[in-house]
Amino acid sequence: MIYQKILFVVVSPLSGHEEGEFIRLRDVLIVATFIWLISYYIHSPLAGGGTWIYSDIVGLLSARGLLWADRLLIPYADYHFEYPPLVALLFILSNLVMLLIPKENMHMRAFVGYTVMSIVLYLHAIGTIIVLHKLAGYTRRRSIHILIYYVLMPSFLIYTNYNWDIMGIFYALLGLYLFLRNKRLLSALMFGLAAAGKIIPAVVALGPATQLFVEKLKEMRDKGGEVNPIMIYIRAIVYPISYLLVVVGEFLAWNIPFMIISFDGWYSGMIAHHAGWYIEDSWLILIFDPADPLAKYASASVMVFLMLISAHLLVIANISGEERVIVGGTLYMAVFLFSTYVYTPQMNLLILPLFTLVPLGYTIVFVFDALNAMIILSWFNFQNIYRLFEIETEGPLDRTSIPQIAAWTRCSILLMIIIKIWWSLYSSSIKTTENVG
Repeated sequence: MIYQKILFVVVSPLSGHEEGEFIRLRDVLIVATFIWLISYYIHSPLAGGGTWIYSDIVGLLSARGLLWADRLLIPYADYHFEYPPLVALLFILSNLVMLLIPKENMHMRAFVGYTVMSIVLYLHAIGTIIVLHKLAGYTRRRSIHILIYYVLMPSFLIYTNYNWDIMGIFYALLGLYLFLRNKRLLSALMFGLAAAGKIIPAVVALGPATQLFVEKLKEMRDKGGEVNPIMIYIRAIVYPISYLLVVVGEFLAWNIPFMIISFDGWYSGMIAHHAGWYIEDSWLILIFDPADPLAKYASASVMVFLMLISAHLLVIANISGEERVIVGGTLYMAVFLFSTYVYTPQMNLLILPLFTLVPLGYTIVFVFDALNAMIILSWFNFQNIYRLFEIETEGPLDRTSIPQIAAWTRCSILLMIIIKIWWSLYSSSIKTTENVG
């Protein structure tokens, strides 16, 4: 019955208010739980035969030695660890539970460790849906949008139990919601948690920061005491910078205990590991070889350029503060993912929840995410297909491999979405100018 409702809404031109009558939050949570169970199974280390799909969770539990450890191992100190502190704490929790099982039974240890992490990820996935439901009211979206743009997308099935991105985006969305509720210090603290969960989700904080800048700019202009426009901009930008410093400060606070335990281990995992990484699943592979260091400079240059365009359009746009916060957070995240030289497929879980909150066509979002799912589905077996046609490649990082074709095509679609949002913001500013004229 629920799928008939979904199909009807997708193909019918109903208004947002009418759409909201079809699907309730409870329906979305039920479907999400069912899909999560499938995701849990296909990534489980005990999944049988061809049903198993690789996951970083299972891979790291084995690669970092937790399966045969006879004591608690501390991330960064006792083994190389490249993820932020909240994920490190999750590894410690899983390690403690796994110690209850004899190390001779490694298969059961892997299953239990994976299950502990999956349960935590499930709670964050459900939390994400609940927060999205609260945010949807600010942008005239409904539960049906959360269902079809997020829960029923391929990445929700394939990557929810794959990595830890869902943790970070949950706290980022909570940060957006608290900001809109005018609880701005709590909002910044949630973005700090988002950074401690996966670093990248904290990019969403630039949306609220832009709104703070616009508010203070308008406030000082209305007062009319400051003559020099440059000084007005300088004074206005102090407020968003202060907001972002709280985010950065909390992120550092979460890292300090691990830095104290083993600074060298922490630096090796959190800094050096990522600084030395290669191009992965980015359109930059079309221009640079995977290990070319120039790709990082190109990535940073493109990112700064696109971020500045986005910030300018958000500032001049004639939209409500609520829209600026949500659309801004979405736009900044989209720009970051497009520009970065490492855009692994699980990172789509950082943008899909935000896409539920902005008016985008369903088809373009689905194709965008289906290509994203194709990356991991073809990563380990695409060469079997190529051999049938006698096509030679250097592996999944080759720009002509199926995973990379899917990746850079996905990036191209993301750029189209960014331009669409830009045009919407620009159009609103043009209309304002015409009305004034």
